[in-house]
Amino acid sequence: MLNMQTVWKPKDLAEAWELRNTVSDSTFVSGATWLRAQWEENPVATPRHIIRLDHIPELKGVHLIEEGGGQKLIIGAMTTLSECMGDSLLHEWCPSVVTSCGQIAAPSVRNQGTIGGNVMTGTGDTLPALLTYDAQLCWYQRGRMEWETLETWLNRCQTTPLTEEQRILVRVGLPLAPQNEPKGFSFFTKVGRRETFIPSLVSVAGKGRLDRNGIVKYASLAVGGSAACPMRLSQAEALLEHQPISRRVMESLYSTIIQEFDVGDDPFATKVYKKKVAANLIVSQWFSAQDRLAKGGVIREAHSS
Repeated sequence: MLNMQTVWKPKDLAEAWELRNTVSDSTFVSGATWLRAQWEENPVATPRHIIRLDHIPELKGVHLIEEGGGQKLIIGAMTTLSECMGDSLLHEWCPSVVTSCGQIAAPSVRNQGTIGGNVMTGTGDTLPALLTYDAQLCWYQRGRMEWETLETWLNRCQTTPLTEEQRILVRVGLPLAPQNEPKGFSFFTKVGRRETFIPSLVSVAGKGRLDRNGIVKYASLAVGGSAACPMRLSQAEALLEHQPISRRVMESLYSTIIQEFDVGDDPFATKVYKKKVAANLIVSQWFSAQDRLAKGGVIREAHSS
């Protein structure tokens, strides 16, 4: 049973920030699906004060903005996973993010859980997909907004507990490629023990583009799962660029992923197994992209479940 709690409903970011910094033993809550599971498992850790963010309008919705001569897709932190799945802009520009949202738990959880909440777990299934789009996080702190890359924040989380994050996550920003640039393809897939609200054993995401000769023009790859900190595979990306999808290159890609993916053992799977699964999933996606190019001459943005 949860401890008795006081629930606060601030009307704006300034009030929410003030509450967090004046009320002891408090936490911000968005959909609370993940937090509720943690509190049920460990009632002693349940904070006395809950600060709800769902009454703050600027934390919701998906839209495009012009920035620095380009476009950025903005996702409000309180946008639910189900809303992300149904958003036309996300389907058009970032389909692998949509796919990752659709593979989180059950519909009832996706209807309540938010993109911001999934990010704030530090291990959420959306994180690998977001990393491949060079996602940025917009925070509110002391009356001002500040941006940092998702990758920078995740790296810091490896040494700083998530519970020490005092800022409010306002939105996620995804810089978009120029409209005249071919979109290429994207993918997200995961392997888990069962369909439930638990960390996947392995999740992988990527996007890239092949030219008409089957040469990789760019590659963006990320991995996560099993409570591991999601990470970009920069060495694997560098290996792929300007290379054909040949057996030799794919064997090198496989070996590079095995070396680069930083993941540990757990009671359900060894790190060796998880590394091999991630490498196999990613290599198969590039072979599939090559096959689609050979059959149709063009690879449209695509994703897998």
